[in-house]
Amino acid sequence: MDIRDSAGLWRTLRGVRACRRRFLQWLAAGMMSSGMLTAGGLAGMRAARAMSGKPVTGIARIEGELRVNGKPAHVGELIHPGDQITTGAHSEAVFTVGDDAYLLRADSEVDLEGEGFVVSALNVVSGKILSVFGPGNMTIETPTATAGIRGTGAYVEIRDDHTYLCVCYGSADLRSKGAPEVLEAVRTTRHESPRRIYGGGAETLIEEAEVVNHSDAELVMLEALLGREPPFGTEDLTEGLYGG
Repeated sequence: MDIRDSAGLWRTLRGVRACRRRFLQWLAAGMMSSGMLTAGGLAGMRAARAMSGKPVTGIARIEGELRVNGKPAHVGELIHPGDQITTGAHSEAVFTVGDDAYLLRADSEVDLEGEGFVVSALNVVSGKILSVFGPGNMTIETPTATAGIRGTGAYVEIRDDHTYLCVCYGSADLRSKGAPEVLEAVRTTRHESPRRIYGGGAETLIEEAEVVNHSDAELVMLEALLGREPPFGTEDLTEGLYGG
């Protein structure tokens, strides 16, 4: 091959990769509003997976107010283990750290623990967060619960006297901080085992719950940011939120 042809091919490949990255970033920025995805948005997610090159890194989308370590954040900013992330009222943010992606809803605070770009623990202080994790172990801490997560998607919602936790797919060991010796192991493929987890003093520490306030489409969006898709695939998705 002529060296000029080789250089031209290299420039073309770089251009294709750049287009893929921009498409994913545009997708994250524009396809989701207030936790809802349209049918057109779902089609865009499928196209994103077909085109995806490098995963999106850092903050992909902000609606309203997002702060990192108390300072206003911007799209494209990197998030690291050790950071504290908060949202204001009527706000929402999408961001990635390493092999994990997060959708943080309004009036929420989370703290990330780990090293480099590897999050080993997610401390959900308040609010609501939907997360998808890469391979390996992850710990989720809340005011009333501890969950040992393995290769999964999970939705966490902090309520007045308990934690709502849905292991959307994957496996987890759930414990109440009121009795950490009591463990419930769950393994799911598609939202089969949502739980309410109470702290000390409750008569029932872990009980079954319904699926609420998160959607298959949102999980597809988060996985697409990392060039992946959920294990349940992309057909017959729930486009809006599950129940209220």
